[in-house]
Amino acid sequence: METLREVVSSARRLVVPGDGVDLAVLVWPGDGDVVVFAHPTGFHKEIWAATVRALRAAGCGGTLVAVDLRGHGDTPRPAVPPDVWGYASDVGSVAARFTREAERKVGVGHSLGGMAVTAAQIRYRCFDRLVLIDPALISPDRAAEVAADNMWAESARRRRPAFPSRDDAYLTYRHKPVFADWPDEMLALYVDYGFSARDGVWALKCDPDWEAATFSQPSFPEVWRAARGLDVPTTLITAGRSPTHPPDVAESTARHLDARHVRLEDRGHFVPMEAPEVVADAVIDALS
Repeated sequence: METLREVVSSARRLVVPGDGVDLAVLVWPGDGDVVVFAHPTGFHKEIWAATVRALRAAGCGGTLVAVDLRGHGDTPRPAVPPDVWGYASDVGSVAARFTREAERKVGVGHSLGGMAVTAAQIRYRCFDRLVLIDPALISPDRAAEVAADNMWAESARRRRPAFPSRDDAYLTYRHKPVFADWPDEMLALYVDYGFSARDGVWALKCDPDWEAATFSQPSFPEVWRAARGLDVPTTLITAGRSPTHPPDVAESTARHLDARHVRLEDRGHFVPMEAPEVVADAVIDALS
């Protein structure tokens, strides 16, 4: 079986012009179908390598494309603050570049990426199927609750921006409860590509202030309002141990999107990192 680093190395690295920012992408070329992947807040395109490996093992022959959203990974921050429609334009720009001749076009997004894929579909109609994993789709009522006590933004602001070395970063994260269910290979992938050597330290590529600002966007409910009854078949995957999608929120989101709902009671928020085969199965179902 390929290692995750080998999966990443087998992709083509390209830059796609976006709205005010050049977008870094990984492309695993194939035929016919195109699947576009969008990552969560604070993460990067390489984090999809495990899902790509599972798709390849299952015989998926389509073109697979993973994007670094603005301010994340190898895509720089634009001159304007983070905004849901800016992230949507990132996904839309990549979809426009790769899906013109596609037989089937699937958008896959996790957390922030799920919101970005949904917003891109609302604004650009760029996919004919969606797979959303614990997406950051927030109703106006829930947005008010989050604004009053935004633990995600506060946590992001407190993130340590740099470590003395790559190994120090890895060992620190290895002992954090949030990463407890991550395989070593997946955590190593996050540390390898989520940081870069800068000024003698191993520094985060996604600045904690940008991450916190992303969590604090006041326009999240705009996507919720516009997403009712999406115009394409949608699979919603939620995790039973996720703090973002307790049962009432998960069920409300599934109804709002008119989505097929897959509930993973024994999983946490990081489904693509902990159970990539589940995501791959959902993508294959979407392509079938």
